[in-house]
Order: sequence, then structure tokens, then C-alpha cells
Amino acid sequence: MPAHFDKYNSTHKAEELFNIVADVEKYPEFLPWVGACRIVERGEDFFIADMMVKFKSFSHKYTSRVDMVRGNLTGNPWKINVGLVRGPFKYLRTNWVFRDIEAGKSEIEFELDFKFESMIFEKMLGFLFEKAVLKMTDAFEKRADELLGKN
Repeated sequence: MPAHFDKYNSTHKAEELFNIVADVEKYPEFLPWVGACRIVERGEDFFIADMMVKFKSFSHKYTSRVDMVRGNLTGNPWKINVGLVRGPFKYLRTNWVFRDIEAGKSEIEFELDFKFESMIFEKMLGFLFEKAVLKMTDAFEKRADELLGKN
């Protein structure tokens, strides 16, 4: 059962990073191994999205629900919580928390936990998990630098 938790600082504002992570339809432009992504349902503070993950000869679609909690000036953090609707997983949970810590800077908490339904997928991809997570968080920070400029 791969699981990862990370806490790090960014030179971008919490709301800016929240918006980049929430823009899942742009993931194929900058996230490694995301082949396609589309929103199939949208509400005021949530959406449901299909994502196609590709890695070498492995390709699989899954559907997740993304719940968003907007932060405010009184210190409530910005949050994105992702849960599995259907796909090749027994479970999939991703949680992001974005907090402004000083002018133009923020602290990010990132948690990812999943288990594949198939032991074959688990064995094939489980060993790549840590490397994939590090590439993913780096890709989001690079995307923020490209869109917002380096601070």
C-alpha cells in the first residue's frame, strides 16, 4: 500500500497554487504520465473527472471526485480532497492543503494514498511510487513558476 505525505514551502501564494492543482484539464500539459483528463460533472465546490494514466505499456482510466474548500483572509487554508469514484484501485485518496505563511509564500501539505485492485498492477507500479510522487510535486511547482513567474 503506497502512501506518501510531504510538507514543503513554495514561493507562490496559497490561492495561486490551489487554482493550478484544481485545473485538472491542464494536467496532460505538464504532469508526467497523465495522458488525458476531462471533467464529466461540475458543482459549485466539487467536480468529477476522468483521468487517463499512461506509463510505458500501462494505460488505465480512473474517475475521481474532487472536493474544493476555498481559504479566506482569516487564516482558513485552501484544500483539495480527491477520492476514487471508479478505476483500477481499491482506494485512492489525495489531499492538498495550502496555507499562506508570509507575503507571497505558502506552505503545502500533500498526501497521497492508494492501493491497486490488482496485485499485478501493485507489483508493477508500486516500486515506482516514490519517484512518481516526487516528479509530480516538482511538476506542480515548475508549472506555478511558468504561469506566475519565479519569486
